[in-house]
Amino acid sequence: MKNKKGFTLIELLAVIVILGIILVIAIPSISAAILNSRKNAYIATANEFVDGLRMMTLTNASLLPTDGSKECKALTAIKLEKGSNTKSPFGKKYTENSQVCVKYDGDKKSYT
Repeated sequence: MKNKKGFTLIELLAVIVILGIILVIAIPSISAAILNSRKNAYIATANEFVDGLRMMTLTNASLLPTDGSKECKALTAIKLEKGSNTKSPFGKKYTENSQVCVKYDGDKKSYT
């Protein structure tokens, strides 16, 4: 009698089909989770820049507008704990065109 070891072609194909079905179901949900985490990281990074600008204006009150105008600063000028070479969560570097603006709202007597 022959000693049969191993898998048949049908069994291997069935496993491949099952793995394919699992991948088709899993990839969109994993991609959505990655995108959501990047968006959340982007928001957190933006908040860090805003906090950095707040700290910068506390030490340099002359940067604050007083007449309803808007004062903008390049993100690369704002020093954070990580430094000004912080990359966005999507992998791109912030450029001189990336800015945070401060505007004086006279009605509320606050800065936004």
